[in-house]
Amino acid sequence: MAMRSTESQMNEIIVEISKVNNQVGKTIKNELSVAAKPVVSNLQANTPVGTRTHRRYSNGSVVATYNPGNLKKSIKVLRFAASKSAVFVGPSVGKKKPNDGYYARFIQFGTKFIGANRFIERGLSTSLNESLKIMTSILKSKIDRI
Repeated sequence: MAMRSTESQMNEIIVEISKVNNQVGKTIKNELSVAAKPVVSNLQANTPVGTRTHRRYSNGSVVATYNPGNLKKSIKVLRFAASKSAVFVGPSVGKKKPNDGYYARFIQFGTKFIGANRFIERGLSTSLNESLKIMTSILKSKIDRI
């Protein structure tokens, strides 16, 4: 009998630890999102803006229309559910997104028709230190509260 009681207590402890872990993951994602804002603004500042509207076709019909500045607007802080304690910065991609930045890879790495424009590397190199300072100060304030 005592064995079952201990086993159920252990299960309850495991459930509580997982709840705390999920909450910590959400808090970390929120703090990382704040620290990632300088990266987003620098990437947007370094993103090239075209001068004309482009269209994407599939089977002869227009699937998407891309106006100048679309790629710049698509760069955001991305929070994926599968990632428990990380955020990503980059173009938001998807057919139902208002600013689909699917073509960022063509601009970044180039194609056989256009040369590479390493706008992501330029934006990251200028903003990572600032983002790291923000994250460090946030973590210090959180640790001081404990």
